[in-house]
Amino acid sequence: MRWIFGLMFVIGSLGAEVIVIASDGNNVKAGVSIDASRCDYYLFFNEEGSVLKSIKNPHKVVMGGASAQLMKLLRKEKASHFIAGRVGMKLENALIDEKIEYTIFDGSVEKAIRKYTE
Repeated sequence: MRWIFGLMFVIGSLGAEVIVIASDGNNVKAGVSIDASRCDYYLFFNEEGSVLKSIKNPHKVVMGGASAQLMKLLRKEKASHFIAGRVGMKLENALIDEKIEYTIFDGSVEKAIRKYTE
């Protein structure tokens, strides 16, 4: 019986949308960061706007290639949408190439996810 539930969970989550927001802090009250690849945290949400997880940006202080590292993270997490205060040209091109939608947003993470999930 347990394997049926597990299978239903896996099948149900195959098409699940994952929204990633570049954030200045570790919670929804924080601002959406203008530093997409070098923000403090990435917050992950499902399509209903519920927080899935938050991770401290491990590539914030790399000398180069922060956008490439962010793209690896987005692919690994199967992100379907990325939200930040600003997106540079290299990151924008990479998002388009990977077919990850993106939104430029100025305000809190809470307002961004609310607006996106309306």
